[in-house]
Amino acid sequence: MLNQQIILIKFSKNLVNGSRNMEKDKVTITEIAELAGVSIATISRYINGHLDRMSQETSKKIAKIIAENDFVPNKAAQKLKRQATGLIGVMIANIDDNFSTELFKGADSILQASGYDAILLNSNANEDRERDQFVKLRSQQIEGLIIQPLSTDGAQYNDLQDDEMPAVLIDRELTQTNWPVVESNNFDISAELAGVVADKGYEKVIVVTEPVGMVSTRHQRVTGIEAGLANRGIKLEILEVSEKDFDSKKIYAALCERTADFTIKTAVIALKEQLLLRLLAMAYQHNVSYPAMIGLTGFADTEMVRVLAPELTTVQQGPFAMGAAAAEILVNRIQHKSEQVASYIVKAHIMQGNSI
Repeated sequence: MLNQQIILIKFSKNLVNGSRNMEKDKVTITEIAELAGVSIATISRYINGHLDRMSQETSKKIAKIIAENDFVPNKAAQKLKRQATGLIGVMIANIDDNFSTELFKGADSILQASGYDAILLNSNANEDRERDQFVKLRSQQIEGLIIQPLSTDGAQYNDLQDDEMPAVLIDRELTQTNWPVVESNNFDISAELAGVVADKGYEKVIVVTEPVGMVSTRHQRVTGIEAGLANRGIKLEILEVSEKDFDSKKIYAALCERTADFTIKTAVIALKEQLLLRLLAMAYQHNVSYPAMIGLTGFADTEMVRVLAPELTTVQQGPFAMGAAAAEILVNRIQHKSEQVASYIVKAHIMQGNSI
């Protein structure tokens, strides 16, 4: 694919017969930003009408400089520049997470078939790193973006929205954006799993999760489990842990305390595959049998879990299918300017085992 370049030719300011050449220099958005003493992103927000994100003084200053320099944003040129690359950015939350890896594989399968190259970037569950990676993606002149965001705060992605970047969210939702979302039926499947657990006669359910915070999927799953256990007389507890600092001894001690040394019939639900794997290791290290001593279930999709513990009852979401769906929506948006899809649900299902 040929690279498209926009060449800006500046005319010299020559004096002809004692009078100034009336041909004005064509200025760029970068030069406007320098003259105004603000960032390019701020100029972009002004151009796109997002005046609520700057002071009145700043907006007046930018308006004055734009008028003085007869600056007209060349949207067509920016669009051509973006479309020439054939590159799609795919930002995943954690490359060590099997779920995120499968998301990328699914997206890449559709992008390759559609003539695009996927650029994989890993935010590594770190918001500062995520912001740095977005800066790199924008410099690559990508045509579109698939994002597994770390937060639900859409304001953190204002620069991408101001660029009018075609984008699709995957696995997690954002506030203040009109980007389409591809996700699981997290609430419904969690409520269904809680019902399965309740029917087994458990007295208590402990949900093991990373800090729920602002992550939409975790919130949906916790509230789904709460709904599934409602009016069943079962106590629900949330045990927030860090995947990176998972300490088997501490988790074992916490479970012993919360189950009165496993005398209270308790089911543990892990909201993430990596946490389920670590709980399996903990059970093996401390001779905790399931379901005899404790019920064990959770979200898991990869072959690894099925090989290590084929007896587990698990929720399978189909991350490969989610990634493929996100890529298909994005490609249609870029190539055919298709109407924006609000959301697309890939339905998860429960694989029944005998671990609860």
